[in-house]
Amino acid sequence: MKEILITIPVMIFTGIFQATLFSRIHILNGTADIILLMIIAWSLHPHTKYSWLWLLSGSLIMTYLSAIPMYGYFITYTIIWILIQFLKSRFWQMPIILMVFVTIIGSIVSAAVSYFVLFINDIQPELQTTLTQIMIPSLTLNLLFCIPVYGILNDWANSLYYKEAQL
Repeated sequence: MKEILITIPVMIFTGIFQATLFSRIHILNGTADIILLMIIAWSLHPHTKYSWLWLLSGSLIMTYLSAIPMYGYFITYTIIWILIQFLKSRFWQMPIILMVFVTIIGSIVSAAVSYFVLFINDIQPELQTTLTQIMIPSLTLNLLFCIPVYGILNDWANSLYYKEAQL
């Protein structure tokens, strides 16, 4: 129940940080996707039950913050969430390695889905420029921030589920 109650305020504050602080930290034209990292880190914790709620709220917030239609972020975050659920059942003993791996896959999927959504909407960005100016710098920033985000959210989830873990 606590997880449901904290999801919306945490994701709203993360959206505010995404729009104000992390949008100012960029390499070339790439920025970090902190909401993606939050969804990955929270979904990797073994005791979380409602990580799909983080997926929905994150896709709604990113739709509000960006020019990409809602289905773009919903598709991206759903693919990543399904991948996490599959990998968590197979490789649950290596969460930090999974965080780095899923961050790499998530950044690539996010860039690819954004590119194709723009392409479908008759905006045709140049592929080479998109790769070198946006995707690779965004991947670098996501990798830079993935370990601190994982550490913070893992500790927070451990304190939230402390009594359940001891039973």
